[in-house]
Amino acid sequence: MNDRLVKPDTVWPEPDRIRGFDDRYKHKQFDDYTDRLNLLMDVSYQPVFTSLVFEAVRSLHNPRVLDIGCGKGIGGFLEYTRMIAEVSGEVWGIEPDESITDEAGLFTQFHPHLLEEAPLPDNTFDVAYAVFVLEHVCDPERFFSTIYRVLKPGGSFFAITPNASALFGRTSRILNRLKLDEFVLRTLKGREVVESYHYPLASRCNSPDQLRDVASRVGLSEPEILFFQFAGTEGYFPGPFILFYKLLMLNRKLFNNPASLDSMICRITKPG
Repeated sequence: MNDRLVKPDTVWPEPDRIRGFDDRYKHKQFDDYTDRLNLLMDVSYQPVFTSLVFEAVRSLHNPRVLDIGCGKGIGGFLEYTRMIAEVSGEVWGIEPDESITDEAGLFTQFHPHLLEEAPLPDNTFDVAYAVFVLEHVCDPERFFSTIYRVLKPGGSFFAITPNASALFGRTSRILNRLKLDEFVLRTLKGREVVESYHYPLASRCNSPDQLRDVASRVGLSEPEILFFQFAGTEGYFPGPFILFYKLLMLNRKLFNNPASLDSMICRITKPG
């Protein structure tokens, strides 16, 4: 047995900045969210995504985990990264932003590279995960070929990304193709806010069809996809534009279509 496994009643961290955190989203597994409309408007994505990775990791014996684009923690919260580290044998971090370092000492190894360029051994990781990375990937086949290479047979990759097939995602993709997305984002959110966190959008592997296509090409399993509507999207509709957001939410509830929700979480495995 892995002596680092924790009990099911492990106390979850609850940073003050995460609004509406609820016990309903603790210790949920991926299959708990299938075949339902996940309009979780009262919760941020960090605890939901962390719970899915956490449960996958702690079911394994002394697993080796890879955090791709680790930044300053899951969604900016090191508390959640630390939870995963506590049930892992090793956690390795990958982060291309040279201004970010492993100050908290959470990672067994930390590499300041893109995933595709990091010196990672083959067939090494039981679980890999990425938080809002896929929408920025410029070469999906190279990215997922690397995922395939570094996962152990039977290993899993989890990711959360904007759903490019939803209306909000399709609009972002059109603006990107017209080279207007950066201008619009800075206008709505403010230049300083955007430049403090933003990477250019590529939108080449963050729709269900795109993921299925690239996973098939590199030999990974067909992606399992969950759709969510988390709190936070309304921040892109300031002032009077909030009316469009409210109409968008009403439309989703009326048509009851999970694929219309703005975020998706995927699970992809490397065949054993």
